[in-house]
Amino acid sequence: MHTIFEALRRDHEVQRALINRLVESGATNERVACFAEFKAALQAHMKLEEHHFYGPLLLDERSRGTARRSMAEHTELHELLDMLSRYDFGAAQWIQTARDLEHRLERHLSEEENDVFQVARTVLTAEQQTGIACCYDEQMLATRVPAAC
Repeated sequence: MHTIFEALRRDHEVQRALINRLVESGATNERVACFAEFKAALQAHMKLEEHHFYGPLLLDERSRGTARRSMAEHTELHELLDMLSRYDFGAAQWIQTARDLEHRLERHLSEEENDVFQVARTVLTAEQQTGIACCYDEQMLATRVPAAC
């Protein structure tokens, strides 16, 4: 049985691969497909992470501030996704915003893995870590979309 930290780290690798593919995409039709896949995957990840991982962390004062900061970063990432949805996929502004998103996402994922996980390990019991992983994995599996790019 694995822990929520392993489950989240696995999904973080998916996010890294998808944003890299998106930023490197060339043709507009390829970019549209990659963006749709990335957006769906990232939104599902953030929603389930907030519910299953950050939810319990918000209940403990030792991790509440850390959880709130990370969830605020999720809001910023949602805003960048919304901006990208409104821009012309071939415009320089779109590419610049996608690169900004890539940078912010990488920073956020690294902070989670290096800082948030450390705090969470002091708050969540071993049983909680595996139980949360099980629920997270089950719901994440139900949201998976086929690869588009």
